[in-house]
Amino acid sequence: MTEDPQRQRKLQQHRLRMTLLSVTNSALQAGVLVLYAWDGQLPWSVLLAFFLAAVGSTGGFALMVRQGWNLRFKDPGMLKAQIVTACLVQIGGLLAAPQLWVLFLMALCVTFNFAMMNFEPRQFTLAWLLLGASMGLALYWIRGRIAPLPATDFSIFVLWLFFVLCLRQLTAIGSQFSTLRHKLVERNHELSASLDKLEKLAGQQRLVERERIARELHDTLLQGIQGLILRFQSVAERIPPDGPARRMMEEALEKADQVLVDGRDQLAMLRVASSAGADLGGALSTAGEELSLDYRVAFRLALHGQPRELEGQVGDEAYRIAREALLNAFQHAGATQIDAVLTYGSDMLRVEVRDNGTGIDAQILAAGSIAGHSGLPAMRERARRLGGYLSIGHEAGGGTVVELSVPGALAYRAPLPEQRRPLDWLRTNIGEF
Repeated sequence: MTEDPQRQRKLQQHRLRMTLLSVTNSALQAGVLVLYAWDGQLPWSVLLAFFLAAVGSTGGFALMVRQGWNLRFKDPGMLKAQIVTACLVQIGGLLAAPQLWVLFLMALCVTFNFAMMNFEPRQFTLAWLLLGASMGLALYWIRGRIAPLPATDFSIFVLWLFFVLCLRQLTAIGSQFSTLRHKLVERNHELSASLDKLEKLAGQQRLVERERIARELHDTLLQGIQGLILRFQSVAERIPPDGPARRMMEEALEKADQVLVDGRDQLAMLRVASSAGADLGGALSTAGEELSLDYRVAFRLALHGQPRELEGQVGDEAYRIAREALLNAFQHAGATQIDAVLTYGSDMLRVEVRDNGTGIDAQILAAGSIAGHSGLPAMRERARRLGGYLSIGHEAGGGTVVELSVPGALAYRAPLPEQRRPLDWLRTNIGEF
């Protein structure tokens, strides 16, 4: 894959600027050493050798980058060579002028900090060990010639000047880190906004697809079944009422009616579930009231806690589980009252469906399903996909309770805003000391 020429050109300009910065830093350090040589604390020959080694090496690397020779090496090949050369120059200066050991060790630390910007994670330990061992060997080599700098006004001024220059280099490094951090934060915000847009578009696409499937099923399958039922009904009316064939046809038509009702229920669930993520309570209320009208059983919905926006498919799947539980209760429980309880807890989302009917059979509870039906296993599978837990049991006064629990970290899209109490600020700031 060919790299973008414009991006490569900008990267080369950045490399050249950083290499020229190294040339400037070497020249400034050599200028500080000139003051010591002028004062007689450093031989001019040592100064000349350091100047040629430091400025000459950094200038040579700058020329190579300017000519594009660094592109012949795999990144960051030449950068490693620059860092190693800079460290060797400082260690060479330490060996040649041990009386100025403070300056060379300080310069080594600045060089190492500059190099850390370009290290890979696995290279930190190796670089630290190599540089530490080299400094230790150099200090051991000059151990008999190390002496404290004289506390004269001149020495203090030169040391101050050198430290200021080192701080200037560290400030340049910090500025790059800060700029990079701000760019990363901005890019992170852009990516987050893009992800939110993609999720909204995906949700809209899922809604359109569900509406299309529901419309096609209604226009083809359900209407076709209804037409067949009417035709079989007309055939059944021509059979004598006392004949066995008439009785078999009526039983088959009753089952066909039940299939049609179940199909309509599933279509209704498909259409309403699309809005469950935004308003799970409203979707459950609509489903319960529709079933209440169909089966003539009282229904009530209770909401607890502050409603929260649900994550991804949590609202959709939770609605499907709860509606299946409601449908089972209305059809099979023989209840006079059915309740749904939706609780937005701080650490848990709970959806409960309760009835005062005859209760679920113990054998069904033990088996986990009804023979020939997949409703209960499907509910449990949906709960597992959400990372939640589904429990089915008996009510204390009779009837059945179905409860879905989903951890808040998985269920909610965003945490509730923290409400800081008056003493929180004091506790936080006291804890920092």
